[in-house]
Amino acid sequence: MLQTFLRIYPHDLVDGGMEEVLDRLHGEVGATGVSVWAGSPAVVQWRAQPIDPRILRTSGGLYFRPDDQHYSATRIKPIVANDMRGWDSIELAVKACWDRGIAIRLVISASMIGHLPESYPDVATKNVYGDRSHVAICLANPDVQNLLKGMLTDLSTRYELSGVVMTDFAIAWPDAGSSRFRAATEIGALEAELLSACFCESCHQGGEAAGVEVTAARRSVEKILQGKIDRDGMSERRMETALSHHTPLAEYFAWRANELSSLWAKTTESCPCGLLLDCGHDPSASRQHERIDWSLPAGVMAQIDSVDDWTSVMREGVVRSEARIPACLAGGTHGPELVGALAAAVEHGVSAVEIDDYALLSDAALDTIKQAFRFARRESVV
Repeated sequence: MLQTFLRIYPHDLVDGGMEEVLDRLHGEVGATGVSVWAGSPAVVQWRAQPIDPRILRTSGGLYFRPDDQHYSATRIKPIVANDMRGWDSIELAVKACWDRGIAIRLVISASMIGHLPESYPDVATKNVYGDRSHVAICLANPDVQNLLKGMLTDLSTRYELSGVVMTDFAIAWPDAGSSRFRAATEIGALEAELLSACFCESCHQGGEAAGVEVTAARRSVEKILQGKIDRDGMSERRMETALSHHTPLAEYFAWRANELSSLWAKTTESCPCGLLLDCGHDPSASRQHERIDWSLPAGVMAQIDSVDDWTSVMREGVVRSEARIPACLAGGTHGPELVGALAAAVEHGVSAVEIDDYALLSDAALDTIKQAFRFARRESVV
């Protein structure tokens, strides 16, 4: 039977009344489970639900109190969110869910948990110009890897969970995606991916140790980007073309993919309750994930950008395939299409769908989701 989840921030559970929100999602909407953020980036929400405050601002961080014994292998200490308000919101959510027979899994950002880049600048990612990220830490750094494994072990051993969802599993300088980032030229897909490439000290050392000419790869990135600035529209248009013309860069990107593949295997071992990788929909992230062993005992979640996009969710050899549906596809003109589309998800072999996220869903959107969940569940048992 198709499983159905809604992703939700701890604030939305608490501010809306934890029991009331869970009863609505399970009893009325028909969700079989919820995915609650346990370690999130900074976020600003314009809540569609009548929850006070309607504009929520949080600097992110952890929403559970970490057990120090799981972090002895790293110099980085996990940082609790400023707005946790003195209590363990995850512990309360886990108990409330199991009391109601609702599956609960937790969501962790691998590289963008709030406060860490500012508190530990030495492990932040850096772009080709040496600019340090204000939002991301580097997954090639050994201390960051041990921090991530510690968090997964901490969560898995402390709470009775249905699983852990990992997002932002990438080695990247993501600051160019900010709405305040300004450039001398239009940033296309090629420029965005090259600007996001990390060249921090950990990446440089790791790449050189693997036999990659990192300095040459870095010069290639600078050359392509400068060519775009000097002759707008004259640089390579596709990443595949750039990699074919710049061998050290291709080798550097291959090393990065291998590094993430190795880390994924280690984190899978650290999460006995079941790990799920949220791949998002960024082509750059897909390139970084291309060497991951999908046959490992873990699942994969892909975001769909249209209700007809189910084939992109499936990957050969994956133990479990899920789809994440943005809130925008559950409301407005897309709403009616969603009802029939979830039945198609069942036909394609999708194990579960997750709507992201609760606070952005109006009452009308929740009603549509209710109809879609019921129809898909009925189809999955026929």
